[in-house]
Amino acid sequence: MPTLEKPTVQCELHYQRTFQVAVEAAPESKIYTLHEDIFLSRSTFLRAARSQHWATDETITDLTDEKPKIFEAYLHCIYRDEVNKHYKSNHAHQPLFELYVLADKLEDAKTANVIIDEIVERSKDILIPTATEARYVYTHSVTGSPLRMLLVDLLVHEWDGVAEKSRIFPKQLLLDAMSEYARIQVECAEAEVVAAFTTTLQEQDYGRYHVHNGEYPASDCSTECVYNTEEDSAESMEES
Repeated sequence: MPTLEKPTVQCELHYQRTFQVAVEAAPESKIYTLHEDIFLSRSTFLRAARSQHWATDETITDLTDEKPKIFEAYLHCIYRDEVNKHYKSNHAHQPLFELYVLADKLEDAKTANVIIDEIVERSKDILIPTATEARYVYTHSVTGSPLRMLLVDLLVHEWDGVAEKSRIFPKQLLLDAMSEYARIQVECAEAEVVAAFTTTLQEQDYGRYHVHNGEYPASDCSTECVYNTEEDSAESMEES
């Protein structure tokens, strides 16, 4: 007897319900009109901004510290659930790091996970992040951030041991890498240590770098996620 799939519940979208955001500071500022039903259900940040008692239909949400190119790449992620192929760089992690930081700032877990999966996928074709990229990640993220975790794993599992003299990585990143190195040494049997250190990001569980919240629970994720629920993140922050 065939198994009937649970029907997908679709909510009616009200396309006339819109709001505006200003991106980048004047005189280069650009105004974007967004659909409430699409963006407020994804971004806790935008929903909170629109729910302020002083917010009206004419109120423009301030994102003037962001860049239009990055914001437009974020819009593409929202509408297509993928990273725009024209936005990605073939030689650097920085564009995707910046896009992830924006999604994280807007508290959009679903989009952040789409981006982090893309970073993992492309890491097989791009060298480990430069010191400049590493400093950007540690300057724009908090302790326990999935992006920091991914960066540490890249260094521990995929670094070829070659470093230019000009590479000055953040002190905290080096401490985090040493901590991960020690964890592997302690938790893995002697025969498994080499295999553990040479396991690439693609061979690990993508869900390791995912985040979830009330709007986007782990059960809605295409990857079997066992990491980074709100409780896990809170515990990680407390331990740090």
